[in-house]
Amino acid sequence: MKLYISFTLSFVIFSFGLISINERDRSTFLDDNILGDQIAQQDTIHTGYQVFDPVLNDLQQTSVPLNLPSYLAAEKHSIGDFHAIIETVNSSEYIIQVAAIPECNWNTFCLIGEVSGKIENNFSPPEESVSIQLTNEITGYFSESICTNSCSLSVITWNQNGYTYRIGKKSNQNILIEIANSAIESSIGK
Repeated sequence: MKLYISFTLSFVIFSFGLISINERDRSTFLDDNILGDQIAQQDTIHTGYQVFDPVLNDLQQTSVPLNLPSYLAAEKHSIGDFHAIIETVNSSEYIIQVAAIPECNWNTFCLIGEVSGKIENNFSPPEESVSIQLTNEITGYFSESICTNSCSLSVITWNQNGYTYRIGKKSNQNILIEIANSAIESSIGK
């Protein structure tokens, strides 16, 4: 029985990419996810449009101009397609989680990333972030993933015309820059 449970748990951890900081250090975690992104880029088309299309009508409630990425770096997960789930939408902000299952509720085993935008006239860069250059001469701020019992998302935040945008994913800085640039250059729903 112990062997079966151990095998099942190992299979679930391997299949869903679950990790514990005790099992691997942070750099190994990011390297593994980067490799997964590279493989996914080779094997899939960029389907940001299909991910966000089902929620576009609901997003009309916000006055924040949408900056939804057309490129997600990996459009498939080991358990299926990506799903855009609206967490919050009102006149001053939207928050969308991108997940591997339709009812993820921000659980780390199924959370792929997040996309948000809000009105913010007094923007200040997130603490412990580094300045990066995005397309159209926009300055962004990269915050690295933090690992405790599980790892948070790496995040790029930028302010554009009085609106603050945030894109997060378990990925490295270069991949996130590509995703953010796709939101700025060819946002879905503009």
